Amino acid sequence: PLERDFNRNHQYWSEVASQLRPQLIQADQQLLNQVFHLFTVITQTYPNRPTGFIHSDLFRDNTLFEGNQLQGILDFYELNQDEWLFDIAISINDFCTAYPQAHLDIEKAEAFLSAYQSIRPLTQDELACLDIFLAMAACRFWSMRLQVAQKNAAEGRTGEDILQIILAKKECAYFITKKIYKFFVNDIIDEEKVKELADKFYQSNYDIKSLMTTIFSSDWFYDEKNIGAKIKSPIELLAGMFRVIPTTFKDNESTLFIQRTLGQILLNPPNVAGWNGGRSWIDSSSLLFRMQLPQIIYFDKEVSVEPKEITPESKQEMQLMMTESYIKKIAAKKLNAQTDWTSIINYFTKFDAVENEMTSLLLAKKTDVSTIKIIKSNADNSSKDSTIKKSFINILSLPEFQLC
Repeated sequence: PLERDFNRNHQYWSEVASQLRPQLIQADQQLLNQVFHLFTVITQTYPNRPTGFIHSDLFRDNTLFEGNQLQGILDFYELNQDEWLFDIAISINDFCTAYPQAHLDIEKAEAFLSAYQSIRPLTQDELACLDIFLAMAACRFWSMRLQVAQKNAAEGRTGEDILQIILAKKECAYFITKKIYKFFVNDIIDEEKVKELADKFYQSNYDIKSLMTTIFSSDWFYDEKNIGAKIKSPIELLAGMFRVIPTTFKDNESTLFIQRTLGQILLNPPNVAGWNGGRSWIDSSSLLFRMQLPQIIYFDKEVSVEPKEITPESKQEMQLMMTESYIKKIAAKKLNAQTDWTSIINYFTKFDAVENEMTSLLLAKKTDVSTIKIIKSNADNSSKDSTIKKSFINILSLPEFQLC
C-alpha cells in the first residue's frame, strides 16, 4: 500500500503542545490541557474511527469555486495518514463558522455532515468524537502558528531573505510595472513601454517614486488613446462623486449596499488576486445602476435594482453579512443621502454656460455638441441653483462619466 513518512499525527502534536505549554499564559495552558485530556478520554472510549489519507489543511483559501460548485483543491503539503475525522473537523471549523465570530453555524455544519454522509456514513464512534475533534483541530492549528512564530523569533527569521530572492528577479519588476501601467494608464498593455519602464524600475532598485514620476511626466501618458480609456471601479466612481458633492448617509450600510450592487465591496476582494477590473466592472445591471445612482442619491429616488450575488469564498465576511440583512430593509426604498451643494453652487453661479464648464471639469474626454444639447434640454431652468444641480446630476449620469 502507498505510504508516506510524515509524522504530524496526534503524538507529534502532543509533543509540540508540551514544548509550547511552558511559554503560554496560565489560562491558555489550562485550555490546552483540558482539550488534550478530553481528547484522550473520549477517543479511548470510542475507538472505531477509520484512518487514511487526509488533506490536513482544508481551509476555504485552499479551495477553488465557480459559483457554488467546488472545482479544485489546493496545497497538499500537509497530506498525511491520519483519522478522516480530522479533515471533517478542519473543514467544519473554517467553512461553517461566521467569521469573525468564533462559533459554529449549526445549520451549515449539519448540512456539511449530511452531504458528507451521503457518500461515506460516519461510524457511531466518529459521531461521538466529533465535538472534541473540532476542538483538537483548532488546537493543532493554534499550536502550529505558535510553533512557527517561536522558531522565527529564535532564529531571527523575518522573511527578508525570501523577499530579496524575489526582488532579484527581473520578472518581478516587470510584473509590478505591468500592474501599475494597467491601473494608471490603460487596460491595453503597451509591451514596449512596460518593458522599458520595468528595466528602469529594476535598475533603480525598485524606486517606486521614480517609476511613478516617469509615468506621470511622460508625453505618452497624456496621449488621446490613454485619456478616458479606463472604466472607473465602483470605489473610484463613488469617491469621484462624493469628492465634488460631499455626501453622507443616514444609514451607514447604504454605502455597503451601493458597493455590493456595483460589484466591489471595499477591503473584501473576491480572492487573493483581487478584482479583475476593466470591462468586468460593467454588465447590463451594473451599468444601469451606475447611471441611475446620481438620481437615486441626489434626487432621493427609490432603489429598484437587485445587488450582485455574494461569491462563496467571501460569503462569511462580516461586512457582506451586514449588507445581506440590510438589503431586505432597503429593497425598493431610498438611500436617505444628505448632500452639500454649497461649493458647487458658489463656483458655477458665475458662469453663463454652466454645462460647458461642468463637462470640462467632470469628464475625461472633450464633450461633443450633441451631448451638451441633451444636458441643456434636460436642465431645470426654474432658478440658477436648480439649473446647476440638475445639469450636474445629468452629467454624473452620462456613460462618459464612467471613464477616466
